[in-house]
Amino acid sequence: MTESTQSSKPLKRTPSQRQRLRVGRGPTKVTGTIVLVVKVVLLLALKALAGGTLVTVFAFISDAFRPRFLLAGLFSAAPAVALSSLLVTSLLSGRQAAAIGARGMIAGAVGFVVYAALAAFLVQRLGALWGSTVSWVAWAAVAFGLYAVLTG
Repeated sequence: MTESTQSSKPLKRTPSQRQRLRVGRGPTKVTGTIVLVVKVVLLLALKALAGGTLVTVFAFISDAFRPRFLLAGLFSAAPAVALSSLLVTSLLSGRQAAAIGARGMIAGAVGFVVYAALAAFLVQRLGALWGSTVSWVAWAAVAFGLYAVLTG
């Protein structure tokens, strides 16, 4: 047989092969992956927009207080990012997911208080590198331990 006669014969395909050849019908792994990536990117963009907006609002609030340096850090980035993250998580993933995130934020905040108290003491005695390293290890132990208790 020549090439021209071979190409004129119809090919017998299984149903799964025919399904794969249909273009644009039904979801595929590639389109599912693309949709997932787009959702993740949109979620991150929404969190960034909400966080930036709330950081600005809290910066204006901190400017209203005198002396400004006293509450500037308290009312700036951390609460705004936490609130916006909880808001977006609650709207998109539900209350349960937001509650889990809030527990993690609580554990991290308590760990940070321990870190700050230890670092203020240890950096003077051990130097910046070792004092902050030991304080960071204490933060991790407190934060992860408390998170395990809260989610237990």
